[in-house]
Amino acid sequence: MLIRDSLFLHADTLMMETFHLDTDSMHREMRAFHKVRFYRTDMQGVADSLVFATKDSCLTLYKDPILWNQNQQLVGEKVCIYFNDSTIERAHIINQALSVEQIDSTKYNQVSGKEMKSYFRNKQMYKTEVIGSVRVVYYPMDADSTLIGMNVSETSKLDVYLENQKLEKMVMSPKSSGTLYPMTQIPAGKDKLDNFVWFDYIRPKNKQDIFNWVPKKVTDQLKKSVRGPVELPNQHLFEKKKKEE
Repeated sequence: MLIRDSLFLHADTLMMETFHLDTDSMHREMRAFHKVRFYRTDMQGVADSLVFATKDSCLTLYKDPILWNQNQQLVGEKVCIYFNDSTIERAHIINQALSVEQIDSTKYNQVSGKEMKSYFRNKQMYKTEVIGSVRVVYYPMDADSTLIGMNVSETSKLDVYLENQKLEKMVMSPKSSGTLYPMTQIPAGKDKLDNFVWFDYIRPKNKQDIFNWVPKKVTDQLKKSVRGPVELPNQHLFEKKKKEE
């Protein structure tokens, strides 16, 4: 399926509903259920379920959602993607938020927190706000892009700034210097957050690849902390049925 001639989507079930408002206007909701995969040039994603609402131009991913933008991977319990004139403007990752940026085949910048808000310009992520229980593993570079070492930090709030998809600077509140390990002295197991996982093998590679469902490896399941309730797109149907019984 094609949304605005730019986003290719596949799922087991697709539904479209039109809502007519009192103001003689209307908006539509498209719902996709189970084994959702989508592709467009600036972002790709997978999830169990999805809702796209034209009213606020919001694409919401439910249950084990994963979103990719170039070399960035975003994971959470629920992901809301907001568009402006069909161009991605921001993404809100709610609960168990994890951002991973691939540096090379073995090194990754990683940030985790309770929630994240990522902002996009010209189809590229340029800023991310991380709120609550923030944990960081990242590799600072010198002027010629040589890795200086690996920094491990914890804080309450973090602002991450990127330039051309590369980490430019990080602002922590409260300020935290963390621990900087030289590249030759990184302790075993310190280079990955506890909930780190890299799902590149699941990522849709092109518009034809949306038809190929790829399950997660058993070894790559996310390590969850205490989970809060996340409302599913058809939750009201279950609640209505329960009341009737």
